[in-house]
Amino acid sequence: MDYRVGSVYVSVKELADMIHRLYNQRKRSPHLFQEEEDSDIRLQVVDGQWFFHTGDSQYDTDHKGFWGYLTLPTDGNDRNTQLEVARDLIQQAQEQHAGGAR
Repeated sequence: MDYRVGSVYVSVKELADMIHRLYNQRKRSPHLFQEEEDSDIRLQVVDGQWFFHTGDSQYDTDHKGFWGYLTLPTDGNDRNTQLEVARDLIQQAQEQHAGGAR
């Protein structure tokens, strides 16, 4: 299902798939992550597109648009959780849009 943020449609399935790949990367390459480290994930909707960001937000160089932000727990690698997290990110971006944030 797609949800609209302004004029952009964001796919819950595509976003959940990206979250799933992040979990798989953590599993395959644990040396890239600290053992109990949570991952910061963000949805950015800007200029007619949407983007998925991971890692420390202090390295984000573009702060335009509407955002959803969550810390992804280390123990949520199931499809229902991934879909719920995706919907939550989209809802946050929708709320920012509705509130007139830029």
